[in-house]
Amino acid sequence: MTLCVLAGACSPAMALYIDGYTAAHNDRFVGGNIAQRNASFLGAPYDLSGIAVDAGAVMISPHYFVTAAHTGNLGSLKFVNTAGQTVTKTVATSSVLLTGAVSSDLRIGKLADDQGLTPADDVAYYPLIVQPEAWYVGRELFVYGQNNQAGLSTISFIDDGDFGGGASLTRLVGFFYDSANPYPDQTRLVGGDSGKPLGMIWNGQYTPLGAHFGVATASSTVTVSASSFLPYYLDQINAFMVPSNEQVTILSVPEPAIAVGASAAGVMVLGMRRRKA
Repeated sequence: MTLCVLAGACSPAMALYIDGYTAAHNDRFVGGNIAQRNASFLGAPYDLSGIAVDAGAVMISPHYFVTAAHTGNLGSLKFVNTAGQTVTKTVATSSVLLTGAVSSDLRIGKLADDQGLTPADDVAYYPLIVQPEAWYVGRELFVYGQNNQAGLSTISFIDDGDFGGGASLTRLVGFFYDSANPYPDQTRLVGGDSGKPLGMIWNGQYTPLGAHFGVATASSTVTVSASSFLPYYLDQINAFMVPSNEQVTILSVPEPAIAVGASAAGVMVLGMRRRKA
């Protein structure tokens, strides 16, 4: 089964589906007003200023951001800094990254030369965690969606997937939503969430993991959500940044890899496609 694009064609534009959702707990801003931050938001303890509030993008250096390729080019990005002020930046260019020899669904974009983040902007850009793929499975996810809402999930697998037809291929992080086993903040993606960032919280710091890609139905109760797996594309990202003399910062993870109990076998049932050797 091919994953469905989240840009709106597969399901109506709405917010993330979050078990036990309340505006007080899951909305970053009060009443959707970006001028009024929500102190009780589950993400309030963390600096999320580098996540765009008007588009699916997250900053990974002073000039560079990532988003989903299928959402198209972005002309500008709007952020809310740690002081609650709005900061708008102009986008200069972007490029779609590759999985092997074919296009992926991960796009790297660059702000205009004179639009890069500065200390005065008070807007964050984020380091990445780069570990063997087995390390990630079972880790908790911070799932950010449209309308600046957020929930949680757990990494179920990392594998390749596409939208059908074989024209593109993307390394993906997948997470399951089981309506038969609800728990607080369990989250799945819906139409309109494309390009919004998937992330983790590590030692009290937000770190991006990818951009939302698509969804698939695994059973009558289980939905699979998938986002691009950013660390897989690290070398391409750093090469793209060379003209600006920037590189991705790597977040230190001083602990051994966890044992992985989940099997990738179930992933293939959901329609993921492996690259040919």
